[in-house]
Amino acid sequence: MSTYYKTPPESIKNSHLVINSISNEIIYPWENISILENLLKHSSELEKSNILKDWEIIKWIWWGSCLASSIIYRTLLNAWVNIKSKKSHNIYYENIYWPSEIWLDSTIYEDEKYFVDLLFENNYNSPIILIPEFNNSRITLKVYAKNKDFSSKLTPINTTDISNITWKYEVFDKNNTLIKEEEIISKYDKIDSF
Repeated sequence: MSTYYKTPPESIKNSHLVINSISNEIIYPWENISILENLLKHSSELEKSNILKDWEIIKWIWWGSCLASSIIYRTLLNAWVNIKSKKSHNIYYENIYWPSEIWLDSTIYEDEKYFVDLLFENNYNSPIILIPEFNNSRITLKVYAKNKDFSSKLTPINTTDISNITWKYEVFDKNNTLIKEEEIISKYDKIDSF
């Protein structure tokens, strides 16, 4: 999965840090990986920036973590790595989203009330490894495995009504037999600026 980003330098640094925290390490079959737990291990290295929280602008460390989480999520979907926990944003802001994401986003955060994580499990019968490439304004993340056990297909059903974005997600085995089909739905409130 590749994406361009147009975001402040703090966000870029944080995105690279989050993606690097889970990359270039062997992930064994049935091992679970928490993106938020990996991010928290590096929280002292994260840059603070403005974010919108409870409809208020605050300076916080999470800027850029959602960019990374969304790239990781889309990459895992494309490789059909099992997503155990994921939450979309609840607002849509035109300058946050980028063309290759097309509203298939993931947010992660922790505060006194919430622990929102992107949690995944290696459901392959062999180890996998995530390899990132950072090049100017592009992040590319790839999943490598000894055997390609699955393939997947995302088909847009509704991507124009932001209050009900819907995708059809299909997973196929090695013989191209459909083994899973579901709808991925995200709902957003639109804001003009912050």
